[in-house]
Amino acid sequence: MRSVTRRLMLFFNILAALAIFVGGCTGEGSGTPQPTSTTEGEPKFGGELRTYWQTAFSYLDPQRSTAGADPFFSKLYTATLLDYAEDGSLLPYLAQSWSLPDAKTIVLKLRSDVKFHDGTAFDSAAVKFNIERGQAAETNTPVRSTYTQIEQVETPDPLTVILRLKSPDGGFAYNLATTSSVGIGGMVSPTAVQKWGKEFERHVVAAGPFEIEKYTPEVELVLKRNESFFMKDAQGKKLPYLDRVRFTIIPDATVAGAALESEQVDLARVIAQAQADRLKNNKSVTVSTLKGNALIFLSPFTPKPPLDNLDLRKAIAYAIDRDEIVRAEYGGHAQPAYTAFPSSMWAWDSTIQDYKYDPAKAKEHLVKAGYPNGIKLTAAAFKSTAGLGIDTVQAQLKRVGIDLTVDEMEMVTFQEKFRKNGEYDLGFAATPSSVDPSTLASKQYASGAFYNPGQPKVPEFDALIEKGRLATDRNERKKIYSDLQKAINARVHSIPLLYLASFSAYQTYVKGYTWGPELIGDIRWAWLDK
Repeated sequence: MRSVTRRLMLFFNILAALAIFVGGCTGEGSGTPQPTSTTEGEPKFGGELRTYWQTAFSYLDPQRSTAGADPFFSKLYTATLLDYAEDGSLLPYLAQSWSLPDAKTIVLKLRSDVKFHDGTAFDSAAVKFNIERGQAAETNTPVRSTYTQIEQVETPDPLTVILRLKSPDGGFAYNLATTSSVGIGGMVSPTAVQKWGKEFERHVVAAGPFEIEKYTPEVELVLKRNESFFMKDAQGKKLPYLDRVRFTIIPDATVAGAALESEQVDLARVIAQAQADRLKNNKSVTVSTLKGNALIFLSPFTPKPPLDNLDLRKAIAYAIDRDEIVRAEYGGHAQPAYTAFPSSMWAWDSTIQDYKYDPAKAKEHLVKAGYPNGIKLTAAAFKSTAGLGIDTVQAQLKRVGIDLTVDEMEMVTFQEKFRKNGEYDLGFAATPSSVDPSTLASKQYASGAFYNPGQPKVPEFDALIEKGRLATDRNERKKIYSDLQKAINARVHSIPLLYLASFSAYQTYVKGYTWGPELIGDIRWAWLDK
C-alpha cells in the first residue's frame, strides 16, 4: 500500500492532464490584445525560464493534443484566432476583430502582419486549411466534434473568414481562443504540414510568441523567442519578454520539488499540498492557490457488460466512502464530491448529495445486478491519477464484494485502451473547473464525445447539453445544468470522488505568471526580475 506521503506527492501530477473546458456567452470585439497589467514593476527582457512537465508530452501538434493542460505549453508556440482575457471574456489575437451577424455565423477579420515561424503567410486560406484538417478523421483530434460543427468556411478575401455553423451556437467563438484538447483556435503552417506529413509532430510550425528550438521526447522541450512576433506590450515594446522557455521532463514529484527549492527550476505549474505547505515558509518562493479546481472521479465504461448494468454501477457508487478517502489520502486537504461538475464552477449544484456511503445499499444493488457472491472488475488509471484515492477505493469496494484490479498507464494508452476500446471496466479520471460549463458537458457527456468512454448515445444528456448551449439567461442555464448533473447521477454515468485544490510555486523573481482563465497557468508574458 502506498504511503500517505507518496499519495500526497503524486497529487501534483493529476493536474498535468486535466481536461480544461471553456465555452460560453456571445460577444464580439476588436483591438490589440496586451498582457494584463500588474504592479510587479517594469518588465525586463531576456533570460530563460526553466520549468518542468510531469509526463511525456501527449502531442506537440496543437490540433492533436489530448491532455487538458496541454495549452499551458502549446499556446507558447501556437497563436490562436482569439484569446481570453483574465475574466474569461474574448480578446482579439490572430483575428483583429470578430462579429456574430447571427447565431450561426462568425465573421473574423485577420491581422495582416502575421507570419508562421517558417516565414509563410498567415491568411484566410491558412485558417480554412486548419479547420478542414481538424475535420478530417485521419487527423484524430479529440475536438473533431467541435470542428465538424462548422458547416462551411468562406474566404471572400485573404483577411476575412466566415464560419457558417450547422446549428445556432452563440458561444462557439470561445472555441477559437485555445488549442486542443479544449478548442480549435490553434493555427499551424499549411506549408509545414504538407512538407512533413506524418512527421509534422516532430517539426511543428505555428505563429506563437515562441517557436520550437529543440524537442527530445521524454527528455525536454526548448522554446526560443519568436523575433517576428506581432504583439507589443502597453509601452509599445515587442513581446515576448523571455528569450527561452525550457521544459524538462521530471516524473518524480520529490525530484521536481527539490529542483524548485534548489533554484534549478524557476516555476512549478502544479505541486502537491504537502509541498505547498512546506514552501509557504520559503521566502524565496511564491505559492499560488486555486481552490476547488479539480474533480477526481471514477468513470464506468457503460456500453458493454458488466458496467452496462445500472445496479452494478449503483453498487459501486454506494460502496465509496468519500470522507474516508479525504482522511486517509489527503489528511483532510480535499472535499467529498457528489456531482459531475467541479465545485468552483458557477453551475455546480451543491444541493446534490446522491450516493452517500451506504454499504448495505451497495450489497443490495450488487445482488440486484446478479452478483450475490461479488465480482471482479478492472480499472485503468493514467499515471497522473495514480495514487489519488486508488488504494482506499479498492479497499472499500472489496468490503462489499467487488475485487478491483488497477493498471497504471500513459495518457495516450489510457485514451486508447479505456475510453476508446473499453478494455477496462472503469477508469480513474479527472477534470478541472472551466469558465463555462457548456464545453465541459459536451466533451464529456455528449453522444460521440472524445472523453465519453465508449461514446454512448444518451438522448437525455444530449437534449440538456443543447438547451444549455442555446440558453442565454444564467439562471435558466444553471437550472438546465443542475438537471444535467442529476441526470448523470441517475444513470451513474460518472462516480464523483473528490474536489482538490491546485497549487503553483515559483521563484520570487518570476513575474507575470497567472493561472489564466483556463485555470492551467499562463507564462506567455512572464519575465524574470534578475
